[in-house]
Amino acid sequence: MAQRISRIDAADPDRRQKAVRIYLEAELTREFGSELLNDPAFPQMLDAIQHQMQGDAQTSAAVQALGDLLLASHAPEA
Repeated sequence: MAQRISRIDAADPDRRQKAVRIYLEAELTREFGSELLNDPAFPQMLDAIQHQMQGDAQTSAAVQALGDLLLASHAPEA
């Protein structure tokens, strides 16, 4: 997860959402098994989860903060 997050381009305007998606993917596969990665519906499920999280103002703010934290803690080393 750290390697994937650190490879997100710093200029990418969607980098925060991408970092959160990587985190969600990692947590869901840790909890429910890596076979989820082979499920063709998994990407749509992740889309639905992220969309739902963005729909609530409080949750959206927390997701933004999580994205910032993930990006800061997994920034590429210079």
